[in-house]
Amino acid sequence: MDNATDEAVKPRLSEAEDEFLHKARDLFKRAEDAHDENRNRYQDDINLWAGTNHWPTSVKDERARNQQACLTINRMKGFVRQVTNDERQNRPSIRIKPVDDKADPETAEVLQGIVRHIEVSSHADVAYDNAFFHCVAGGFGYWRILTDYIPG
Repeated sequence: MDNATDEAVKPRLSEAEDEFLHKARDLFKRAEDAHDENRNRYQDDINLWAGTNHWPTSVKDERARNQQACLTINRMKGFVRQVTNDERQNRPSIRIKPVDDKADPETAEVLQGIVRHIEVSSHADVAYDNAFFHCVAGGFGYWRILTDYIPG
């Protein structure tokens, strides 16, 4: 496609839309720059857990020229497994508790049952385990709750 065709396909934006997109891109770039070091460290940690990149490239090349081995004895997996297995034995879960004298314990119990059903049917344990693994092995992990309401 040439530029003339590209311009014909591209919708024209109003000044407000163009300003909004410019601001959104600027904010995204600032957020990306702010977390760049954390993401790089996370990737280094995950690579270490996976058993790759234990040796700097320069050292690997030097050892290869001298026909020397680059041994990697990865003990990190065992430590990560120990911590994540402890979490699996005592998984986090959402708890509904009445907080004051106006709260109804029976309503809280019903809501707790609904939440438990949602956690089971949505396989929340997989999300909890995956996020916790990334916290332990890489330094941060997360999960989020999305709510979609069905009009009734």
